Amino acid sequence: MTVNETNTSRCGRTDREGAASAAPSLPPEEYPPRGFGSIAGLTRSLERTSAGLAGALLVINVGDILLGVLFRYVFKSSVIWTEEVARFSLVWLVLLGAPGALYRGDHMAIEFLLPRFPRWARLPLALFRLGVTVFVLGLLIWFGAQNVAGTWTMRTMALNIPKAIPLSAVPLGMGMLLLLSLLLAVERGLVPSPSLPEKTNIPSDADAPDNASEKHGAPTSPGE
Repeated sequence: MTVNETNTSRCGRTDREGAASAAPSLPPEEYPPRGFGSIAGLTRSLERTSAGLAGALLVINVGDILLGVLFRYVFKSSVIWTEEVARFSLVWLVLLGAPGALYRGDHMAIEFLLPRFPRWARLPLALFRLGVTVFVLGLLIWFGAQNVAGTWTMRTMALNIPKAIPLSAVPLGMGMLLLLSLLLAVERGLVPSPSLPEKTNIPSDADAPDNASEKHGAPTSPGE
């Protein structure tokens, strides 16, 4: 193979790689936008807020547990408030991190049933699913708020703070989850379908014929 043929082969490979990298590529969990730019920004802001709060609470939880272990087994002393901090931060972590998990599709779901129904039945089923979600989250918000309102005068044993503070995670987290559920239903649609990139006819390196073989035929061994 001559120098020109080698350069031609390299240029062809570079062109194919550049075209492949320029092809659209979307993660399977993302859906095509429907023209609601402000709603998409709001859902993204809620997801970032949820993830940021959950990350901060995870750091607090792990640090508190390590602090308790250090004092108990190294300094032979027990800090009484570490157990409550660990328990309350874990509750807040789960409930405030739920909206972020919903945005990324990390909640448990039975997703293979809906596509098996006829197309005309998918929208009513999706509306029913959204209605059940709104109803359940609404109940959690209502009873959670009632519970918070009745526990401001009660205090915890170790931290001596109102019990309403840790219990506030229920209405706050479920409120964020309800808001994000409604916004995602508007942004992605009730029956979203993943937007996959169209297939291109760009040959890969394995499918590309060797330039030298096309021009000069198959290579021969030195003895032939």
